[in-house]
Amino acid sequence: MFSRIYRFLSIFIFIFTHSSYSQDVPEISPVQVKQLLDEKENIILIDVRTSDEFTGGLGHIPGALLRPLQEIEEWHAEFSEKKENRIVMVCRSGNRSRVATKYFQDRDYENIKNMSQLSYSTLNPYLSINFRISIINSS
Repeated sequence: MFSRIYRFLSIFIFIFTHSSYSQDVPEISPVQVKQLLDEKENIILIDVRTSDEFTGGLGHIPGALLRPLQEIEEWHAEFSEKKENRIVMVCRSGNRSRVATKYFQDRDYENIKNMSQLSYSTLNPYLSINFRISIINSS
């Protein structure tokens, strides 16, 4: 119980302290992300939701890497050799991914974008039907 409260407070404090400077980040639409995936573009998708959200009802984009925002201090270095790769941050609403995108921008990542506006909320019907159909059809 205490660890859940601590984790919630950690997320809240992290988002609160980083949200003031996280407004100006480059964005990419869910449709553009789908096009890049369809074209087999080399992109790294980082889903910054919790593991429960990632495996829950909304699902996740196939190929996305789960890296929760509240643990960003622990995992961001694993991408330090990939600063010039195309990286897209995603979450349910676009807020946590915006914070993560800004965090990476501040560390000189050049080709990083936030999947914009209501990422999973907007994409969910599209995700559950079109993404899965395209994955099945490409097998």
